[in-house]
Amino acid sequence: MNALDPVFAQGPGVQVIRLNDVHGPAATASVSQPTQLNEATVNGSSAQSPSSAAVINDKAALSAGASVVDVELANVRDILLDVRRAKEAAAHLYGEVTRHPITGYSYVDAMGPVMMEIPMPTFDMSQVLPARRQWVELYMGEISSVMTYVKADLDGIKAGAANLSLPEKDKPTFDKDLQECSASIDLAIGYGGQLKKLTGAPPYDNLSIAKLISPLHKELREVEKTTKRLIGQVKKSH
Repeated sequence: MNALDPVFAQGPGVQVIRLNDVHGPAATASVSQPTQLNEATVNGSSAQSPSSAAVINDKAALSAGASVVDVELANVRDILLDVRRAKEAAAHLYGEVTRHPITGYSYVDAMGPVMMEIPMPTFDMSQVLPARRQWVELYMGEISSVMTYVKADLDGIKAGAANLSLPEKDKPTFDKDLQECSASIDLAIGYGGQLKKLTGAPPYDNLSIAKLISPLHKELREVEKTTKRLIGQVKKSH
């Protein structure tokens, strides 16, 4: 069980467990004692303890689509980790579509009375090799999947922003950073969608793919910057 997960479990007799910032003084989980269920409760009768009824009511609310989400440091941290993975995948894809042919030549070097022929590799920068399908699909698939996770993480933070306890003077900064982060994520997802079309099947347009990776990487860097600022803001709420 990961100590950074904001919610571990919810079920009969177990209330929701939430964690504070693991770097702060309140680094321990607050766990409710399990509710003792009597026979009537197990059999589904109305004789329930107050805490058990509260849990069941919470489950009913969740099943109806109503939920309360806390903005925890772990949620914002997950965006940062996912964006770094997307950046790595984008860099690998760029490397794949910009591979240059390697040619070799030899030169003769005289070492005293001995003449030695030494091979030297060289890159032909005037052309690029065809991108290999298996690697293009691997890197593109990773970019698409990770950006889906990033969007889900962001939606969770937006849903729980109202529960974030921030000083009044810091709320405008948090809202501004959250809006900038959201805008950059939307742009990155848009560039990812265009990349997916370009990488659908070989032969690939290496130059177009490489050019599109550049703005994608730029927006991912912006997400990384704003996320770091959001982490600082969330820490203030603990």
